[in-house]
Amino acid sequence: MTPAQLLRVLRRRWYVLLAGLCCTGIAFVVLSQSAPVYAAQSDLVFLEPGLPGQGRTLTGTEPQTLIDFTAIVERQYLAGSKSAKLASPTASLFGTGIREGTSVGMLDTGGQWLSSFSRPVLSVQAAAPTPEKVAAEIDRVHAEVQAVSDALQREAGARPDAFITVERAPEELIITSFGKTRMGEAKALLVLGVAGVGLSCAAAAAADALAGRRTRSGGRHRETVPRAVPEPAGSAS
Repeated sequence: MTPAQLLRVLRRRWYVLLAGLCCTGIAFVVLSQSAPVYAAQSDLVFLEPGLPGQGRTLTGTEPQTLIDFTAIVERQYLAGSKSAKLASPTASLFGTGIREGTSVGMLDTGGQWLSSFSRPVLSVQAAAPTPEKVAAEIDRVHAEVQAVSDALQREAGARPDAFITVERAPEELIITSFGKTRMGEAKALLVLGVAGVGLSCAAAAAADALAGRRTRSGGRHRETVPRAVPEPAGSAS
């Protein structure tokens, strides 16, 4: 189809072209109004009561009782919260399509077929439309997990100075932005515009071709209809 033929088709099927361009305009508005997403990940580390002069870091030789206690706190916390369940311990909230929410779970260091929880650590992820809300969600989860831990130890009769503590690592939260940049948005809008115009022209050409086939088919049908031959006068008995 030559450019001149395409222009004639677009003039005849202007309404199809207009509908396609309207859809492209709506897609432009939706894309330009999409808000960025902010996300962060932090570890809540369960630590035994430290002695003076000892470091408060994991050494890889933590007792199994501390790991089991971490699992108990996890189950009790998740029973009363709306935490997203991820398919993999390495998956991210944003990567699974969750734009706002939290996820809490123990770090699984096992393989594909066997789970292994060898560290007293809860991994916390948060996603939200603003970095301030992400930080607030991480702080909220930390405080609630600490409250669950303290309540369980208090019920068990432990002294406050012998409580297992929950510390956040790293202490300074690193918040990542998953959003559009000006250059990325310009490229996306350019691709969307070219695709929208191209699809609109293709739809108009297809509609015109379909209408032409129907017209030709109707003309052939009329030509093949047999004409009634009038009987000659006086032939009736």
